[in-house]
Amino acid sequence: MKGLLRGLAALPVLLLMAAAPQLPAPVEKALEMKNRGAGAELLEAARDGAPESERPWLLLYAGELRRLAGDPAAARAHFEAVAGDYPASPAKDAAVLGMAVVDANGSAGGNTLATLQLVGDTSVPATLNADRYLLLARAKAAEGGSASDVRALSDKAVRFSADDKECAKRVLKAVDTLADVTPAAPESKDPADLQAVRAIRAAVDAGDLPQAGELAAAFPGRFADSPFVREAAYAARRAASGTKVDPDLVAVLLPMTGSYALPAESLRAAIELGNQHAGGRLRLAFFDTGGTGEACIKALETATIDQGASLVIGPLLKEEALQCAPVAQAIHVPMLTLTSSEEVLAAGDQVYRAFPSTEQLVEALLSETFDVRGMQRYAIVSPTTPFGENAARIFADAVVARGGSVPARTAYDPAQKDFRSTAKALGKKDYKERGGEFARLRREAEAKRQDPGKVVLPPLIDYDAIFIPDSYQRVALLASALAFEEFPVGRFKAHREDHSLILLGLNAWNNDELARRGGTYVLDSIFVDAFDARADDAPTAAFLVAWRATGKGDPTVVEAAAYDTARLVAAAVAAGGDREKALAAVRLSDPVAGTLGFDDKRQLSRQWRLLTVTKAGVQPLGPPEPIEPAEPDNAGN
Repeated sequence: MKGLLRGLAALPVLLLMAAAPQLPAPVEKALEMKNRGAGAELLEAARDGAPESERPWLLLYAGELRRLAGDPAAARAHFEAVAGDYPASPAKDAAVLGMAVVDANGSAGGNTLATLQLVGDTSVPATLNADRYLLLARAKAAEGGSASDVRALSDKAVRFSADDKECAKRVLKAVDTLADVTPAAPESKDPADLQAVRAIRAAVDAGDLPQAGELAAAFPGRFADSPFVREAAYAARRAASGTKVDPDLVAVLLPMTGSYALPAESLRAAIELGNQHAGGRLRLAFFDTGGTGEACIKALETATIDQGASLVIGPLLKEEALQCAPVAQAIHVPMLTLTSSEEVLAAGDQVYRAFPSTEQLVEALLSETFDVRGMQRYAIVSPTTPFGENAARIFADAVVARGGSVPARTAYDPAQKDFRSTAKALGKKDYKERGGEFARLRREAEAKRQDPGKVVLPPLIDYDAIFIPDSYQRVALLASALAFEEFPVGRFKAHREDHSLILLGLNAWNNDELARRGGTYVLDSIFVDAFDARADDAPTAAFLVAWRATGKGDPTVVEAAAYDTARLVAAAVAAGGDREKALAAVRLSDPVAGTLGFDDKRQLSRQWRLLTVTKAGVQPLGPPEPIEPAEPDNAGN
């Protein structure tokens, strides 16, 4: 192995940066200087007078030269400045990588190792790439990786170091030592059919289709009852097609014809925009599912088996996704569904869910109202639709699981126009009768020589909030009906002794029309969404400008989530290597739909937008008002 690695130094060397912008002249001059510290000083001095577009590159290479000169603290300071001050520059990712290499200090693990794996090679100084791959080779050897995997990483380290004599000498020495101590991979204790299918997957991933076909053809005879028989059959089809996996090709499955053609068109635009903002890293191929499971399966097979897509975004509809998910699992291709249903995840570890689910929205709502604001009793008013009934069940179960209660619950036909009967179903509201009861109790107290001022009636309403999982249009009608039946909703007070009832909802409430239609009755409501077009943060502002330039009107959470998903996929593809590991590790630092990354259930975790209704319209929800301390009585207690 030593001879092979040393021979690599004689191969045509890589450019200092792959597919990167032309380096500023001071950078090229600094790299030619033998004294790295002097080169860094040259770049540091040149920064102030340089054009804005050149400054991140001057800082980046000054940091790299400081690192190579043995000054990690100064190097990290420069890398931090690039990542913090120039977030839109292509130099940012290289700076993040530089911080990881400095932090690793010769041995990488945890989050540092994830960064080394995820940041792409482009726009990165060659010496930085060399040390990155050397760290990865060491980590692979330490975890008992195969000699071929360690060798592949070592080869990259040598190639990237070849243009810098001092770096090449250091890397070759380290690689020679590494080759001598690489341990053998431990013997697997997995079932024989799992080991066999892994061998098929490895052959497919390596592009060795004849080997994959041979192993796949033998699989059914050896393991007729194995759950992987279908996967072996698909591998045999792939081998027969002669199409290798294309790591940059991502298939997108959407219902581009039929009744869902318009939303599919918007989703396509959002995914293309996300890829564009990720540097156009992906080659996107769009396939029409026609809104049916059968067409979805055919599109999935064509995209992956015949054309070699390495990853799939879509489908959109729950029915399509439920039929396509087992096929994606059998083909062993990651599929990021755009449905909100969590049922699709049961198909296996190749199926992911990229859109917000009802469970996640309810959890975010209760995290605020129950955990933060102390509401423990809820009423539920829900439509008799599949979504409404499912959301009501999820909400009630989540409240009870927290130790709360749902003392009142009713449902309604969404086709009805008058919701007063629905409001009456929540409880009797006869205040005249209540006044008579109060007077009677006071008389009884006086007869018993008790203080009548201490007579207190239990509240008519024994809950703090009303959850309505419906659209903003019907919510406004329901709020009006509740007020008519003397429920103190919003800032409407039927009687002074009543406490206010807060109305709660999900992302279907997120429309400015809610404030106009609901008026006083919906003020102070609380609802949750993943995206808010009113937000003033930089990522949202940039997305809105780019989206509106497409001429497709205002975006919704659907387009925002698809935009984030495309950027997340681009980051995973840029990381290279195992798709599952990349998807598990990749994170977005600037999401517009709250997208952070996939959790251990293969669904996206998010930062949620909590919203309310004020007289000015829908606004971000502020923190709860602090509870005022009680005034001391005259006795000083």
